[in-house]
Amino acid sequence: MQLSSAVGCKNATLSVKRRLACEQLSYFSQAAAYYYHGLITDKGTEPSRHINAVCCFLAAEEILIESMKACLNFCLTAPITRAPTAWGAMKHLNKKIPETAAKKSQMYAYLLEEEK
Repeated sequence: MQLSSAVGCKNATLSVKRRLACEQLSYFSQAAAYYYHGLITDKGTEPSRHINAVCCFLAAEEILIESMKACLNFCLTAPITRAPTAWGAMKHLNKKIPETAAKKSQMYAYLLEEEK
């Protein structure tokens, strides 16, 4: 999100664009990795696999929350900018990860309680 606005901004330096690209790639790859690993893990039938999947979905959701905080912090520093809307794969992941995390957490809440 930040990268797309920085690329369109004539005042953003190349180093700012490079830093934002690295940060966004880091967040995107981590969130996508946890999300897809959770989807694969959830295909099993053992309760432990479902617990692992829920943990992956919750980790992906936490990474997205951290990404949004980083975006907000960046936008609130001088010069103040507005946060651009998500696009492409991040738009899809920003919608699917919280939905999946909430749904799977509710489905397997009893397994998480047993594990604790």
